[in-house]
Amino acid sequence: MSKDNSIYSKIIPLVIAMTVVVLVGTVITMAMPLLRDDMHPKLASTKEYTAIELEGRNIYQREGCVNCHSQMVRPLTADVVRYGDYTKAGEEFYERPFLWGSKRTGPDLARTGGRYSDEWQIMHLKKPQTFFPKSNMPSYAFLDRPADAVDAEKSMKALSYPYTQEDIDQVANSTELEALTAYLQSLGSDIPDNQYVKVDYLDYENTMAPMSTVSPETKVAFVDNCAGCHGTAGEGTDIAAPLSDVIPADIIDGNLFVSIANGIPYTMPSHIGIMTKRRMWELALYAKELANKNRTATKTTTTNRKMSAVDSGVNK
Repeated sequence: MSKDNSIYSKIIPLVIAMTVVVLVGTVITMAMPLLRDDMHPKLASTKEYTAIELEGRNIYQREGCVNCHSQMVRPLTADVVRYGDYTKAGEEFYERPFLWGSKRTGPDLARTGGRYSDEWQIMHLKKPQTFFPKSNMPSYAFLDRPADAVDAEKSMKALSYPYTQEDIDQVANSTELEALTAYLQSLGSDIPDNQYVKVDYLDYENTMAPMSTVSPETKVAFVDNCAGCHGTAGEGTDIAAPLSDVIPADIIDGNLFVSIANGIPYTMPSHIGIMTKRRMWELALYAKELANKNRTATKTTTTNRKMSAVDSGVNK
């Protein structure tokens, strides 16, 4: 019987040969593609973070916001309807590290930029339950302290982002709350049309005509979603004016419905995906009702004051 002198009969050379083959295959199939430009897409609108935005991002990571908020809108109908256009690889070009997250205790923030005003963001960070009574988000009022300009400058240098001394001075003159707000407002700003799915009143004029009464559930929805800015009775707060100032008496119900559904950039968020069309119709009717009540109450108060002034003059 002849002796087998092939490599298969020699354990050590066989293991070495197998290792070399696996390593070469790994380099060819995994490492080499990373060197290709098309493996690192970048949107034309994607830009580096400014100093204050990057400092806000550092604070976002430090405070563990990524543990409850994801930053990746999946290409699913439910995600796109509620949060906006799905996340593109090209907009993640400057993300180091990625903050996609894996849990949504709170809403996804990939498209939150421009959804609310700066004042809203700061007040929400200080007192989340003022806007969403059922929220389990903790207060970050303690972030109302000076931001770290030194840390911001080190981060800009480490990532080779362009900055000026004015940028660093802006950080030094800001609080951590303001820096975090600047970062949140930047999220989604690289998408040219960072818009949510929109509705048109005419699309639902016949099938979703406004009703004459408002359900108790809609009044609860107003408290949960609107009272934080507009007040529980539409009287207004430090963030938003009274409903009587922003809703004209002769407004068309459909126009108000569209505003509630689509939202107003940097002022009011979209409610599509959060509420049904029927609920938004009722909410429009209820908001108009509160605005008219406040308008009547204001007129009555003004009239009483004038009468009191007249009476005072007569008595004199």
